[in-house]
Amino acid sequence: MGVPDDRIHAEAFGPASLVRTSDRPAAALAPVSAKPVPVAFAKSGKEARWEPGSGTLLELAEARGLSPDFNCRSGSCGACAVKIVSGKVTYEQPPQAKVDADVALICSAFPADQDAGGTDRLILDV
Repeated sequence: MGVPDDRIHAEAFGPASLVRTSDRPAAALAPVSAKPVPVAFAKSGKEARWEPGSGTLLELAEARGLSPDFNCRSGSCGACAVKIVSGKVTYEQPPQAKVDADVALICSAFPADQDAGGTDRLILDV
């Protein structure tokens, strides 16, 4: 739209920040696993079995009685970021918050398909 940066004002809560980026195509996302994936929550010692269609990794953690930090449930704020100890995650939509390769935004993350680099087990530092 051509609006100068000094005319744009935004307010963010939590670890999120707004950064103007060039218009570039988003990287292709790995597909969500079509098979059940065991998920271990390392800090709590709890384990669960993620099933296709059962929701995000945050929803899985909550179903096991965990209360990880989160705010948006859409991958835009970054409050739910957790370290991936082992395995790979993917997203149905690219997260808006910046995320490193060894970090998952569990509010919108799913286990990645094994054929696309996922593993048969996912370990998160929760």
